[in-house]
Amino acid sequence: ILAELGLPMLNTLAGKSLNINLLHDAVLLGGIAVLVLTMGVAAGFYPALVMSGFRPLQVLKGSYSRSRHGTVLRRALVVFQFSLAVAIIAGTMIVQSQIQYILHRDMGYDRSHVLLLDFNGQHLGQGQAAFRERLASIPEVVRIGGATSVPGRGFGRNSIRPEGVPDEDIWIWSVMNVDYDLLPALGIEIAQGRNFSREYGADSTGSVLINQTAADLLGWEEPVGKRIYYGDSDSVGVEVIGVTEDFNFASVHEKIEPILVSFANKGTSTLSIRLEEGHIPAAMEKIETAWNEVYEGYPFEYAFMDEEFEEQYRADLTFGTLSAWFSGLAIVVAGLGLLGLASYSTEQRRKEIGVRKVLGASMGSITWMLIVDFLRWVAIANVIALPVAWYVGRMWLQGFEYRTSITAAPFLQALLVSLAIAVLTVLWQSLRAAQSNPVDSLKYE
Repeated sequence: ILAELGLPMLNTLAGKSLNINLLHDAVLLGGIAVLVLTMGVAAGFYPALVMSGFRPLQVLKGSYSRSRHGTVLRRALVVFQFSLAVAIIAGTMIVQSQIQYILHRDMGYDRSHVLLLDFNGQHLGQGQAAFRERLASIPEVVRIGGATSVPGRGFGRNSIRPEGVPDEDIWIWSVMNVDYDLLPALGIEIAQGRNFSREYGADSTGSVLINQTAADLLGWEEPVGKRIYYGDSDSVGVEVIGVTEDFNFASVHEKIEPILVSFANKGTSTLSIRLEEGHIPAAMEKIETAWNEVYEGYPFEYAFMDEEFEEQYRADLTFGTLSAWFSGLAIVVAGLGLLGLASYSTEQRRKEIGVRKVLGASMGSITWMLIVDFLRWVAIANVIALPVAWYVGRMWLQGFEYRTSITAAPFLQALLVSLAIAVLTVLWQSLRAAQSNPVDSLKYE
């Protein structure tokens, strides 16, 4: 029932369309039956095995209730449960920290308030100039830049030969084709040299920019003025007129690679439109009106760059959300195990508590004694779980080329959460035992 109720939320988080249909899925139905049978046998096997070995006199004396073996097993199970819970909590904190790092990391370009419009098809491409004229008249439009692709969508790759390397040494670089205004529209900074300019006629055919990674890889301390050739047959090449600051044109899972920024002299297929902050709805209404004037009958389809960015990391965001839910589930399971141990242990110590109260122990001291007894096992669980969480978290972060560092914060949070859960779980049982009347537990002595 719980699985059926939780399935819509899981499908929303995971972007799936899973369903449960027991009546039409014999494999699932058989698997559940086997699981129920296996869990029942496993849960009952140990107590059945132990109890079958008891002698009647031993059972009637109740000596097993004071057996060290049973106590060790119960405590070991609770430590195991809490170890899993603490490890999941700490791991979730690490995952959330990395996700926040991704969402707020400076990618080398400004993706906020950038509208993306794609011009796929000959007719859309032909009307782009007229459409851009109308966009330029909209006050809420700050800047318009064109390109064949934008960061986050991936670029094509070309074989090139930089100046100064052997003729047979061919390099494969990503290529970004842009117009004069794309880099300023996205806030991509120029580290050396200059951007493409309408004042220089040769920029549209004989000039390129490279990123800082490319310059560093080639060992060019002064890359401006260097030339890059397109293969063996190119004897003229193009001149490097500028170097951009590095920007993540791919996922943060991947290292920033060399990139060649060339002029899109064959036209652009994507417009990046920076809108004035705080006036997005008004801008969108006017842009749609301009679109319908130029492209009557064509649907107005668009995307926002920051939304595409988040979609690029949808799997990581989903993993973070699911890990948070599983952390909550692990906390509940561990809390139930500790509650069971607390109930059993306080019941076994009723006579001890009665004697302590008769001898003058206060309710507060008895409550604290019982809580500290359980906190020991939670502390042991933390000692076991936190190194495991650190190792697993470190291995998970290795999948990101750009990642946050692991600090002490996730482990301190996991420690505090586990201790708080332990205190809240056993507090009621401890208070109940401390408030009990000693006569009830000692009247047969």
